[in-house]
Amino acid sequence: MRKNETKGRFILVAGLDGAGKTTAMKGALPELQKNCDIVYLKGIGSDNLLGRLAKRFGISFLFLAELLYMTYFPLRKALKQGKVVLMDKYFFFTASHIPDVDTRFNRFLLRICGPLMTKPDTVVYFLLERNERIKRLKAGPYSKYHQRLIDNPDWILEREIAYTAIVRASGAKIIFSDNTGLNITQSVSVFKNIILYFLKGEAQDAD
Repeated sequence: MRKNETKGRFILVAGLDGAGKTTAMKGALPELQKNCDIVYLKGIGSDNLLGRLAKRFGISFLFLAELLYMTYFPLRKALKQGKVVLMDKYFFFTASHIPDVDTRFNRFLLRICGPLMTKPDTVVYFLLERNERIKRLKAGPYSKYHQRLIDNPDWILEREIAYTAIVRASGAKIIFSDNTGLNITQSVSVFKNIILYFLKGEAQDAD
């Protein structure tokens, strides 16, 4: 992955589906925007043409094409402008998507695309106890990807192991946030404090 050498900061919010990361981000964003120039970008599943095609057909090539577009246009543009960027479902999410990544063609695509992605300055990784995750997935809107996790609970642990291993291998700074037992208000508050803590540390390092 390419190191972020701009004046902006790239904060990736990671974790398996159901952990509440998107809810926490969107809930904390208005308060965070009072403290810094911060924006939210959605990775996989964005509302551009590539994102809509990727969601419709579920092909790895389209997901990676979507990520390349998001990296080279919205993400890098915002970073060059000095913004703090919050993003979820980036390259690590795709690269650890067991069993879909376990094909020769998909592994080849990941090797080609990985070096073209931007390395996050930090990763906030959301953890959640497995049974609570399954309950949340069942209670949420239907998704064929969520249903696969519900039907194959062992995949949750396998994907968690693969996901965290790839994040650690990237060399990015990692902050783990356990969302187990937290309601939405608590989750938003914890996430907001994590981001403010990180940005305060970055400001002190710059001094």
